Amino acid sequence: MEEQPVLIVGAGVAGLCCAIHLHQAGRKVRIFEASDGIGGRVRTDKVDGFLLDRGFQVFLTEYSEARRMLRYRGLQLKAFYPGALVRWCSDFHLMADPFRKPHHLPWTLRSNLSSIGDGLQLMRWRSQLSSMSLHEIFSKPEIQTREYLEKAGFSKKFIEAFLRPFFAGVFLDSKLETSSRMLEFTYKTFASGRVTLPAQGMQSIPDQLGRDLPKDTIELESPVQKIEDQSITLESGKVVEGSAVVIASAAADAYRLQGRTSPPEFQSTYCLYFEANEVPHTEHPILMLNGDGAGPINHLVVNSRVSRSYAPDGKELVSVSVLEPYENQEELEKSVRDQLLDWFGKTSENWRLIRCYHLPQALPQQRPPALQFPEKTVKVNERLFICGDHREHSSLQGAMRSGRRAATALLSDL
Repeated sequence: MEEQPVLIVGAGVAGLCCAIHLHQAGRKVRIFEASDGIGGRVRTDKVDGFLLDRGFQVFLTEYSEARRMLRYRGLQLKAFYPGALVRWCSDFHLMADPFRKPHHLPWTLRSNLSSIGDGLQLMRWRSQLSSMSLHEIFSKPEIQTREYLEKAGFSKKFIEAFLRPFFAGVFLDSKLETSSRMLEFTYKTFASGRVTLPAQGMQSIPDQLGRDLPKDTIELESPVQKIEDQSITLESGKVVEGSAVVIASAAADAYRLQGRTSPPEFQSTYCLYFEANEVPHTEHPILMLNGDGAGPINHLVVNSRVSRSYAPDGKELVSVSVLEPYENQEELEKSVRDQLLDWFGKTSENWRLIRCYHLPQALPQQRPPALQFPEKTVKVNERLFICGDHREHSSLQGAMRSGRRAATALLSDL
């Protein structure tokens, strides 16, 4: 009798990684994806010759699961400048990583955004985390990020002008309520590796994973309506039988398929992409932060300065991220343009809005005690499993690792 396949609901990063591990173990796998493409939240649209990631994202080379699952050479990773350009008191100030750009330290010191004490504390923090394992980090007591930074002894100015917009952008959390466990994991990962973009967009990551699976494994535009025992029912009414089911869809959909009535909370964001002929102050492929805290923009990046492939020749692609809610897109665009005019002058008046993404479920919320149990169960019952970054922590590392854990649990049971 032919072996029944494992049925995976969702072709995001977690589902793809789970499928690869099962395939490598000799299991037959079928993936059912509701949308028109793979990747889940890691998607890239091609519009007028521009590459638009669905929400500003970066790839951190230090992710251990990514090193296990991906071929970095094939992604053609392009690195950001190790530091940030902070908008503060009507000017831009360079904050360079002193370990990687020591010759830029004079500019950092002249910025007056940080004290010598802030610099020494940052070095101590980096040294401390470099010697800690991820298990040790995720075993420490949880407090909120802002409280952690204040207790660490950083000056109020340094927190508000630099640390606040930086980590708010990473966590999509303007109040810095995210767990300190996630804060330490994130800083350790940023400090240990490179911050990059794949040359052809973030979509390159799931695309590479998808190529590691047999042809016809993935069925697109196949939303799953319900799961019953070892079978799934598609919205078309078709019933598919399997040996087991893995729920790898977005967190809200995963809760629905389990019959749970209280979906998780999410962090939301807007990402606006502009076409520009020139962008002042961007000699480096650098992250720009709103240190003043006024206006809608939290951070801005010229993606085409990181990877030239993000924009056609002679054009630049500007990504603007906004964390606060807005009533409508017109009000949002006007507020963003007013701030761009303040930052870049009349040059920005000719920038064309290409697309605005509103992502209400951009990241699972990670306020304490969200990470009290950093490895949430991936086994629902003997034939039903679940994976996704909501089973660990909100990152590609968390998504990939949860996929491996679900596959391991399934293989040990079947």
